[in-house]
Amino acid sequence: MQQRAAVAEEVLSYLRMMEQLQRIGTWYFSGGTGPEEADSWRSRVERNFGSSRCPTEYRVDLAVHFLDGDAHLWWRSVTARRRQADMSWADFVAKFNAKYFPQEALDRMEARFLELTQGERSVREYDGEFNRLLVYAGRGMEDDQAQMRRFLRELRPDLRVRCRVSQYATKAALVETAAEVEEDFQRQVVAVSPGCFSCGCLDHKAADCTQRAETRECYHYRERGHLRPNCPKLQQMTVAVVQPAVQHIAQVQQGVQQLAHIAAAPQGYTTREIGGTSNKAITDMISETQTL
Repeated sequence: MQQRAAVAEEVLSYLRMMEQLQRIGTWYFSGGTGPEEADSWRSRVERNFGSSRCPTEYRVDLAVHFLDGDAHLWWRSVTARRRQADMSWADFVAKFNAKYFPQEALDRMEARFLELTQGERSVREYDGEFNRLLVYAGRGMEDDQAQMRRFLRELRPDLRVRCRVSQYATKAALVETAAEVEEDFQRQVVAVSPGCFSCGCLDHKAADCTQRAETRECYHYRERGHLRPNCPKLQQMTVAVVQPAVQHIAQVQQGVQQLAHIAAAPQGYTTREIGGTSNKAITDMISETQTL
C-alpha cells in the first residue's frame, strides 16, 4: 500500500514538473530545422530544467515529452536499440547533438564567429550578433579581455580609432563607448547634410528622391506622379493646338512661293492670265505672311 502511494506521489510530482516547464515557455521540437534552431531548443530545455529545479531522474522523460513530429519518430528508433530508462541526460544530449547538431555544424558556427565584422550593422546590432555566435567560438574566447580585443578589432575603422584611446574594464563598457561615438558621428552627419526632407533618408537629397516622384501632384489636372511641366495630358493638348497652326504656316509659305513666281512673270501678262489672282489678294497674302 505504501509502495502504491509512493508511486502515485512520484507521478503527481512528474506531472507538476511537466506543467511547470510548459508555463515557463518550453516549446515542442519537431526536427526538420537548421542546427542552430536545434541547439537553441536544447539550450532552452536545459535552462528551464535549472529554473524549475527539475530532478535529474525526470529530465530525459520530460525532454522526450517535448519531442514532436519527425524528432519523436527519430527518438523511437533510438529507444528501439536502447531502453530510455537506462539513459542519462548526458546520453540524451549526445544522441540529440549527433542527429541535429553534429560537429560539422559547430565548426560552421565557429567559422561564422571568426569571420564576423561590424560591416553595415550598428554597434548594438554587431554586439548582439557577436554574443549570439560567441557560444560557438571555443575556448579561445572565454577570457573577457580576448572578447574585447576581438570585438574592437572588427569594429569599423572610424569607430575603432576613437575607441582605442581609452582602456576598458569590461566588454560592456567598450560597447557603450563605441555606441556613443557612433551616435556622435550620426548627429554630425545630420547637422552637415539634412538629407531628404521628403522621405527622411540621409543618403540623398529631395531632388534625387525616388519616392518623392510617387507623391508629386500636377496642379493642372490634380494627378499624382508628375508635375505640371511634365503633364502628359497638357502635352497632348499643346500638340493638338500647335499642329493646325503649323499646317497653316506651311500653306502660307506655299502661297509666298507662288507670289515669287508671279513676280518673276513677264509684265505683259495680266492677273487673269497667270491664274486669276487679283492685286488685292496678293497684297493680303503678303500682309499675312509678314504678320506670321
